[in-house]
Amino acid sequence: KVEILKWLKDSNKRPVLEAKIMFIGDSNYGKTHLIEMLLKKKITREITTTHGIERCRMDDAPSKEGSIRLNIWDLGGQQFMRSTHQFFFTERTLYVLVTVARRERKDLNHWLQLVHEIGGDAPVLVVINKTDLDEHDIDREPLRREYPNIKGFVRTAVYDNPEKKVVALD
Repeated sequence: KVEILKWLKDSNKRPVLEAKIMFIGDSNYGKTHLIEMLLKKKITREITTTHGIERCRMDDAPSKEGSIRLNIWDLGGQQFMRSTHQFFFTERTLYVLVTVARRERKDLNHWLQLVHEIGGDAPVLVVINKTDLDEHDIDREPLRREYPNIKGFVRTAVYDNPEKKVVALD
């Protein structure tokens, strides 16, 4: 116990240079495609529904304290898996909620509420994918009022056709 307290007071501690980025959202919205594009700049494999959890590592990100290890978690979005998601949510995580424009608010609320209840004030980035199929948007302001930990919204379209690329709209 004394050693733990001594360590906590030590001013020479180094920060933990590791980040957890968790992609969440319903099934078939493109979470795995987005991750593949982030990692490899193209789709290099046939992607099917994620069963369970896939983890991978991005290139380290630079910071003034040193390189930050970026760990990506891809949670399968099937309804039957929702009861297990709570075991992987933590406060020190960046959540990327992948959705599509025409989703019921209750579906977004499920994910945002889960982050709020378990992840506390952990930041959330809402990615509206498949904008090539539906140009509508989600009602952002009520979501921001109810969930102030939403740090931003991004509209995108990820294609698995090699002749097309990711299109970021905002």
